[in-house]
Amino acid sequence: MAYNKEEAGNWVIRLLDEKGLRPDPETCNTLRRTRKVKLLGYDCMTANVWSSTSQNIKVCKSWFRDNQSNEMPQLRYGRSEFQLIPTDGGLFALYYLALKDYALKLERERSKWFDEETWGIVINPEKGTFRWRGGNTKDFPMTPLCHLQSLHLRKLQYHSRKVIQ
Repeated sequence: MAYNKEEAGNWVIRLLDEKGLRPDPETCNTLRRTRKVKLLGYDCMTANVWSSTSQNIKVCKSWFRDNQSNEMPQLRYGRSEFQLIPTDGGLFALYYLALKDYALKLERERSKWFDEETWGIVINPEKGTFRWRGGNTKDFPMTPLCHLQSLHLRKLQYHSRKVIQ
C-alpha cells in the first residue's frame, strides 16, 4: 500500500534533516498536507511512494504529442520543477526536463504509457538510478539532495549539456 501524503512528507523531511537542509515548520506542514513544497527555491513534489525502491512519478502527456512541449508535471496544487524521491539510500530528485528525456526513451508499451500521467519506477538507491517499471532495462540517473545547491546545479548541468550538444 502506498504511503499517505503525511508519511511520505515525513520521510522527505527526515532525509533533508540528515543533510542539514530542514525546511521551516510551515513548509514542512505544507509538504505533509499536499506533497508539494518550495525547496531550495524550486517548486517540488514528492513522488507517490510505495516503498524505498518502488514509486510513481508524474509526467506530462503533452510531451508525447508535441516533442517541443516543455510543460511541467502537475499535481492538484500546481506544477513542479523537481520530483522528490525518498529512499533508504537518501533523498533524490528528478528535474522535469531530464524526466521528459528519460520518458521519451521508454522501451516497452510506449503506446499505453504515453496516454498516462503517472508512471511507475523501480529505484536502485545504491547507484542513484531508476528504471521504468514493466521490464524496461535502461537505467536513468537521479540527483542526490545532499547540498543547498543540489537542485540548482542539476538544472545548470541539464541546460549546459543541451548547449554543448
